[in-house]
Amino acid sequence: MRTTALLLLLTLTATINAEIYRWRDSSGQLHFGDRPTSGAEQVTLPGIDLERSRYPLDKVIDGDTIRLKDGRSVRLLGINAPEVAHHNSPAQSGGDAAREALVALLPEKSVILEFDRERHDHYDRLLAHLFNDDGENINSKLLRQGIVYQVARPPNLKYADDYRSAEQQARREQLGIWMLDEYQLTPASGADKFRNSFRRLTTQLISIKKRRKYSEVEFEGPLTARIENSLLEQLMAAVPGLRQPGTPLVIRGWVGTRSGIPSIKITHASQFESTQ
Repeated sequence: MRTTALLLLLTLTATINAEIYRWRDSSGQLHFGDRPTSGAEQVTLPGIDLERSRYPLDKVIDGDTIRLKDGRSVRLLGINAPEVAHHNSPAQSGGDAAREALVALLPEKSVILEFDRERHDHYDRLLAHLFNDDGENINSKLLRQGIVYQVARPPNLKYADDYRSAEQQARREQLGIWMLDEYQLTPASGADKFRNSFRRLTTQLISIKKRRKYSEVEFEGPLTARIENSLLEQLMAAVPGLRQPGTPLVIRGWVGTRSGIPSIKITHASQFESTQ
């Protein structure tokens, strides 16, 4: 019988190997079934990821947020898009383009969500990786197009390495936001002008002062960072510039303030870019 078999397969409680058929009807709607029909192609779906489920889509809010038909908002994991206009705030450069790009990547009336370690954020939005009917990761496609940038938020790191690679390729090719001034490398000496915004800052280590749970890290700029000691040990093993004062570093994140000095909160190794 003709059913949207994928809906059933994605919500089964056991891993199965399935061969199904895929076709589009005269209106362009995509269908799946367990029996062939005219124009259908056979699709093999081994070891379906049972953490993925399909949900009816209501609308795209911006480049990293969608709303489901049941009213719940979904924040896409591992990425951040420039803001669209809201309340009294104007759109950021690239914000409208990011929303349009996500709309174009979601032609169907439903979406496939894959959850990570946490289901909700502090705004009670669902947190998920977004996929299309072909199994393509939409978050990764946005990164690859240079529409958004990576933001790794522990513990939701299932695709962190893939997202980092996708963004790096877009940066190398200067796609999308990577052509904009706001996303170019900036000396940390100018960080004070960029408070409450995302920046990529060039600097070098001055000192590390370990406390009981956190370490206070001082960089040229002036610029500071507060890093959990357990994470700092990992970072020092992976980032030479944290072992050798004076080595060039690129630090990325939201510029805030601590004790009147520009500061960036470091939560993941992806916030240090290679200087090579």
